[in-house]
Amino acid sequence: MPAAVAARPFQHPAPVPGTAGSPADALPLRVVFQADAFEEACASRLGYDADEVKAASDILMEAAPLMVGKHVVVPDDSMNPAQWQACAAFIAAGIRRASEHASTAASRSGGKKRPAPPAPPDAVASLTDVLRAFDVNCVDFFRALRKFMMASAVPLNARLKVAAKPPLKAGGSPRGGPASPAKAPNDDDDNNDDAGLQRPPGSNADDVTNGGEGLNELEALLSVSELRTSFAFTKVAAQKYRQFLDVHFDVAAPGGVDLAKLGWKLYLAAKHSLLPKFPDLYSCYHLLVVVQAFLLVNAPRGLTRTELRNMVSMSVKDDAGDVDALASLSVTSKTKLPLLRSTMEDFQRVIVQGLIAAELGTAGGDVESTRGAPTRRSSARGAPGPKAKDDPSPAVPSS
Repeated sequence: MPAAVAARPFQHPAPVPGTAGSPADALPLRVVFQADAFEEACASRLGYDADEVKAASDILMEAAPLMVGKHVVVPDDSMNPAQWQACAAFIAAGIRRASEHASTAASRSGGKKRPAPPAPPDAVASLTDVLRAFDVNCVDFFRALRKFMMASAVPLNARLKVAAKPPLKAGGSPRGGPASPAKAPNDDDDNNDDAGLQRPPGSNADDVTNGGEGLNELEALLSVSELRTSFAFTKVAAQKYRQFLDVHFDVAAPGGVDLAKLGWKLYLAAKHSLLPKFPDLYSCYHLLVVVQAFLLVNAPRGLTRTELRNMVSMSVKDDAGDVDALASLSVTSKTKLPLLRSTMEDFQRVIVQGLIAAELGTAGGDVESTRGAPTRRSSARGAPGPKAKDDPSPAVPSS
């Protein structure tokens, strides 16, 4: 070895910021992950109270050094922490749901059968709320969430297990035994593994690819698989909806974009109100066809590429010789017409009449209060004329 090379001092690699041995001027992880802005967003955009903000912030800052140490993220000025912030906020909301579920179950099972009042639907932030708050799309979120949970599965599982336990009675444990002092999720003791992942022999605790059994339990409690599948189904529906618009409507015309947005919002509202929390693709597609038929017969004439009776896709007519838009779309989409008919009835009653009731300021969707509203065409057929007497739902006005 040349003497000059041998005499050259060894260059030690720069330590990871936020860890032991970091230089004094390294950015702390709280700054890199923008914890202060995250806490402000949780409070102002998601409506978290002080305890929920602290819990979400703790989740983020527990995961931060773990993700850095496992090389999931590079903590520098160029890192965008929004996706990691969204993960922490989503998990915090899931832990709150687990805690509320445990409290409700405990109140129903003990003593007098007086169920605890359920939390309001908007009490806990949904995934949509979280994505909007941090301006993160679904694809990036689910990619980041898996990494986030794999890196910090041990403390997250500990938090979820604490939240899922029934609340302690004063001076005792849930089973009547002696009370024990509460431990933080990341307490360092001999039983720490029992609160988190059950690691198989020979596994590496620092390996980010080691999800283990605990990760599956964590994803199950947070309904990650169901949410991911729901996102995939919604993406398929969006593609079908775009194809439908391209064929039947002139979206470039004035008002076309507004009509397209209206139709998609109607679909999402109907999906939320008429279908289960995690519906199958079959049900989603039938609902989409119902919304498509509703748009076809209620859209302004100038936005359709041609009149309804001249459309190639409108191949089915009723007994009176008028175009039956729902039956025609059933043929082209290969869906079940009886299911479409029943879904259309529910759609008109819950969504259309509900919108009208909200516009008119009536409570409970009073049917009688909507009968005087103007109509143009029936909601399922293409022929002009008055609506049936027992069908008070007028067409949704164009935006």
